[in-house]
Amino acid sequence: MAQWKHIELCAGKVTSARIETQDAFFDLTDWHELYRYFVYAVDENGVTLGLDTLDDYQDAFEQAEKARIDFGIGMPVRNRIAEAH
Repeated sequence: MAQWKHIELCAGKVTSARIETQDAFFDLTDWHELYRYFVYAVDENGVTLGLDTLDDYQDAFEQAEKARIDFGIGMPVRNRIAEAH
């Protein structure tokens, strides 16, 4: 089982998105060019687990904080958006 080190919040513009199942794939053309916020759990090896994708910064920050509590992580959320500014 992974040992989660921190929760990370980042953002960016979607350039392509696809859902793949065992039988088919679906391109999410509605998502192209959208600016989205991403919440990840990061383990001690730097491996990430995508937890959520949101379209509002405040919602994303609240979701990241909730994930931090749910995962039992004492370290504050790593806000890569704030770090970039």
